[in-house]
Amino acid sequence: MQINLDSTTGIQIRAYSDGELWLGEERVTEPVLLTRTAKLGRWDTPSIADMTLESLAPLLETRPEVLLIGTGGHQDFPSQALVAKILSGGVGVEAMTTSSACRTFNLLVAEGRNVAAALII
Repeated sequence: MQINLDSTTGIQIRAYSDGELWLGEERVTEPVLLTRTAKLGRWDTPSIADMTLESLAPLLETRPEVLLIGTGGHQDFPSQALVAKILSGGVGVEAMTTSSACRTFNLLVAEGRNVAAALII
């Protein structure tokens, strides 16, 4: 059986490896903010410890169902206070390695879910 990806549902992360990810033909090597339908640009947050509500504002303004935080090669967690603020806005939040976040992002996009991702490459 042949299975084809429906690419009309939104952005797909084509590949990820340490230090880079591919959005279609575009190579991305710096932290990035993504929504289901758009690359919002570079994310000026080099580590989870530097993450603030303000640094996530472009994503949160899109009112996603869930925000995925890709923490690089090792799973790390944002502060409980920051997670509480995100949750109080009605947005689910999950922190995981960037490779896991990329796979989860693609799955949720394919399901048509309103997902956003903040990825440390």
